[in-house]
Amino acid sequence: MDVMLKRYYSIEEAAEFLTSEHGQEITRMDVMELAARGDIRLCAWFNESLILYKEPFPKLERGDYHICTSGFAFKGYIQIPLELINLNSKKIDFYPMVIIEAITLLNNLLPMKATPPGFFARSNYVEGPDEYMPSMLTAECDNALIPAQDLLELRVKKSDLEKPLSTTERNSLLTIIGIMAKDGYRNDLIQPHALAKEIKKAADLLGIRISDDTIAGKLKEAKNILIEKAE
Repeated sequence: MDVMLKRYYSIEEAAEFLTSEHGQEITRMDVMELAARGDIRLCAWFNESLILYKEPFPKLERGDYHICTSGFAFKGYIQIPLELINLNSKKIDFYPMVIIEAITLLNNLLPMKATPPGFFARSNYVEGPDEYMPSMLTAECDNALIPAQDLLELRVKKSDLEKPLSTTERNSLLTIIGIMAKDGYRNDLIQPHALAKEIKKAADLLGIRISDDTIAGKLKEAKNILIEKAE
């Protein structure tokens, strides 16, 4: 899946793509966690009429209703709100609706983005006040889709994280580490103390390959520098 042939991927397809990209198994739950953190967007396919409401939703006891403009037939993708995404979500009911992409618009006079306090929503007609009331859209999480662009951006972030340190950066980092942990190794430089082991572990997690001899040398240099400054 090196070439993104589709514009939207299912959760299972996204998991497969990320597994191939990162070299470790990525599950459906992992993808949902990425969505819950806001690293990727979850979208729902929508093919109904949308109405642009000019006012925020009033309290029901007030008895007044929204003022809305004419609706328009819409076919495209709607974003599932980040704050409603749960790792174990099966269905999510929500409005207002944020448009990700419109495939078909039968009324091109309406904007693609609502200006606050206005918002988009599907609607139910209420006979009494002769008004269209906003209604919830129910999105099935199993059918949720992820924009290919979001997966590509994750790949870019991964590449940035894996960018190797230059020799200068590496030496500077080791010097700083050495100063912070000047007593990490004993004077014989054979057995590392616990803190030096943590330095090695942290470097490994960052993808920086540092040998024990390199750390020992930097610790020794840092110790000598501190001794000279103290004199």
